[in-house]
Amino acid sequence: MEKVTPILSANKTAMTEQLSMLFGRALAGKIEITGIHTGDIQPKVKTAFFGLDDMDAATDYAEQLNSEPGRNVYVGAALRQEDVFPGKAADDSDFLRAYAVWADADDADQIDSARSAYRAAGISPPFVVVTGSVPTKRSQFWWPLETPVDNIETLRATLRGISTVLKTDPKVCTGKQLMRLAGSINWPKKDDRIMERTEVVHVSSAARQFTLEQLQRAFPPMGRAQFQDAIPDVEVAMGGALGLEEKVMDGREGYAFKLVRAHLHEYIGTTGCEPTPDDLYKSVAPVYLAKVDQVRPGRGPEFLKEKCREAIRAFEAGQIPFMRSLDEAVQTYAERRSRGESPLDEFTATTETVAPSYPSQRDPSLFEVLSIADLKSMPDAQWIVEDTIPQAGLGFVYGAPGSYKSFICYDLALSLAYGREAWIDRPIKKHTGSVLYLASEGISGAKNRIEAWQRKHELSGDAGFHLIRSSMSFLQADDVDRLDKTVAAHVEANGPVSVVFVDTVSRVLPGADENLQKDMTLFVVACDRLRERYGATVVGVHHSNKDGSSMRGSTVFLGQGDFVIRVEKSDERKGGVIICEKQKEAEDGWKRAFSVEPQEWMVEGRIKEVSSLTVAFGDAAEGREEAGLKWPPRDTSRAVQRYLNEAWMRGRPLSPYAQTAKEGRYAVRNVMREFSLPKAVVEMMLESWMISEMVVVETANTTSKMKGLKVLKWID
Repeated sequence: MEKVTPILSANKTAMTEQLSMLFGRALAGKIEITGIHTGDIQPKVKTAFFGLDDMDAATDYAEQLNSEPGRNVYVGAALRQEDVFPGKAADDSDFLRAYAVWADADDADQIDSARSAYRAAGISPPFVVVTGSVPTKRSQFWWPLETPVDNIETLRATLRGISTVLKTDPKVCTGKQLMRLAGSINWPKKDDRIMERTEVVHVSSAARQFTLEQLQRAFPPMGRAQFQDAIPDVEVAMGGALGLEEKVMDGREGYAFKLVRAHLHEYIGTTGCEPTPDDLYKSVAPVYLAKVDQVRPGRGPEFLKEKCREAIRAFEAGQIPFMRSLDEAVQTYAERRSRGESPLDEFTATTETVAPSYPSQRDPSLFEVLSIADLKSMPDAQWIVEDTIPQAGLGFVYGAPGSYKSFICYDLALSLAYGREAWIDRPIKKHTGSVLYLASEGISGAKNRIEAWQRKHELSGDAGFHLIRSSMSFLQADDVDRLDKTVAAHVEANGPVSVVFVDTVSRVLPGADENLQKDMTLFVVACDRLRERYGATVVGVHHSNKDGSSMRGSTVFLGQGDFVIRVEKSDERKGGVIICEKQKEAEDGWKRAFSVEPQEWMVEGRIKEVSSLTVAFGDAAEGREEAGLKWPPRDTSRAVQRYLNEAWMRGRPLSPYAQTAKEGRYAVRNVMREFSLPKAVVEMMLESWMISEMVVVETANTTSKMKGLKVLKWID
C-alpha cells in the first residue's frame, strides 16, 4: 500500500499526558497499546505491551501505528499483568489494577446529560478526552483514584454504576477495556465522520483524585443483572474486548436477541446437544414471527435467521453468560428447572401467570389508557390493617429518637405474624404469608422486645415471624440483589411473605445524603422490587429531623409512600405514644389516629436493652449491668468523644460503618485499640450516642465529601 502522509499528525505530548495520568503512580504492570484498522487490512489488530519505565517507547509505538492511514490507536484503561501474553489484545484475566475509572459518551446529548449528572453529584472528571466533534461531539471522562482498584469485580460494578447514572456507553465496563488514546488521530470508520485529532481538556474546578467511596456514593455500584435492568432498552453484545465492533440494539433487536438465547438455552438443556442455526430457527420462529410486525423492513425471517447464526457463533466462542460451554449450559438449565423455572418463561407465560417485574422507565407499557368503565371495574384496595396499611403497599413509620417507633413496629409485625384480630384499635385483615423484619439497628434489643411482647400476650413459638439480621448497605447496589436472594430463599423454604419491615432506613443507607433524591430513590427501588416480586407490603422505619416535625428525606418518601405514620411521645415520663397518619384531608396534613398508653412490655423491653436510648449514668446503669455490660468511667467516655472530635477536625472522621475499616476509619475498631475497650461496650456507646443524637454522621471534608461521626453534645 502506498504511504499516505496524513493531514494531521499525532500529539505525543497529549499521549504522554494520558499515560502519566493513568500509570504514573504505578510500580508494577504492563501498559497495553493496540491499533485497530478500520478496513480489511491484515493484521487488523496490532498489540504491544510496555513496562512502566518505557512510556516513551509506548508513545513512539502509538504514533507509529496511528500514522498508518485507517489505523486508530487505543490504550488499555487498566494495567495488565506482568506475564500478559504478547502480541494479542488482553482479556479480563490479564487485568492487574486500575488507577482511574472512566465513562464514554458517544454524542452531544449523552455529554450534556452526563455533565448535568456529575455536576449535580459534585464529581466532575478532572481529565476529559474529546475524541471527535463531527457530526456530533464525543468524549471520554476520567476520574483518577487516590488508591488503585485491584479487584476486577469492584471495578466492573463501579463502571456500571457510572454508566447507569450518567447514561453513557454501557459497553466500556470491563477490566480489559481499550479506550482511544488522547492525542491520536481519529481515522473515521463511518461516512458521516471526518479525520480528527483527539484532544485533552482539563476541568480546573474538579478535584485531582477521588476515593472509591466518593465515586460509589455518587454512582452506586451495579451488579450485572441490575445493570441490564437499569438500561432496559439497550442490549450489549458480549463479544470484543475493544468496545468497537459491539452493537447497541434497539427494542426489536433486543427482543430477538433475548428470545433466541432463551431458546438456545432450552434446546441445549433438554437435548444436551448444540443445535444447528436451522434447528434454532425452527424453535424460535413460531414465537417470534407471531409477535413482530413483518410488514416493516428488517423484521422478517431473514433477520431472525441471522440472529440465530449470531447466537451459535457467540456460544461457540464462549461469550454467553451461563452458557460458556455445553456442560455449563446443561448445568445452569438443570438448576433453573429445579427451581421450577425455564429460560422461556418470559416469552411463554400468560398474563395470568407471568411474575411481576420492576418496570423500566422506557417501557411503553408504563402508559395505559383507561376509560371510566375500566376504572370502575378495578378492584377496591385490599388492606393488611384496615384503612391504614394497604396490601403490597410501601410506607414509612418515623419519629424522634426514643419515641418507641421500633416498639410500635415490632408490635405491628408480631400482631400480623401471630394472626391477632387487631393492631391497637384497627382490625387486621386476613393475609397469607410470613412477616420478615430486617433489623439493621438495635439488634441487641430485638430478643428482649419480642420476649416481652410474647409475655404480655401470653404467646410463644415462632409463628410467622422471621428476623433478618443485617448490616448491609443499599448504597452497595449488589446488596439489593443479596436482599432479593435472601427473601427468595425464605419464600422457597417457608412460603409466601406478606410484610417486610426495614428498621431503619438510615442504617441501610450508610453515608447517603438524605436530602438527595438519587440516594433515597435507590431504597425505594429496592422496596418496589420486594412489592412486585413477592406481593409484599414494605414498611420502612425512619428517623425524624432534629425538631421532630418531619421525616428525613421527606421529599422522596412522602411522595412515594402509600402510607406514612408519625410516632410521638405523649408523656416523656411515662413513655406513652401518639400515632398520627398522613392524610391530605386533615387541617395540617396529619390525623391523630391512635393514642397508646404506656405498656408494660415496652418499658420492660427497653430496660433490658443493651443499647439504651438515653445517655444517662444514673438509673439506667442498673439495666445495663443486668445485661452484662457496664459503661466506662465518665472520664473515659469524655476521652472517646474528644478522640472522635479530633478525627472530625482533621477532615478524616471516624465512621460507624464496618465497610470503612479498609480506610482505617472504622470507629469501633479504632476506639477499641485506642482505649482498650471491649467491642460490645464500644458498640453500645456509639449506638446510644447516635440514637440520642449526641453524635451524628455528617460531612467533615468538603473536598472529598467524606462523612463520619461529629460530636454535637458533650457529656457533662
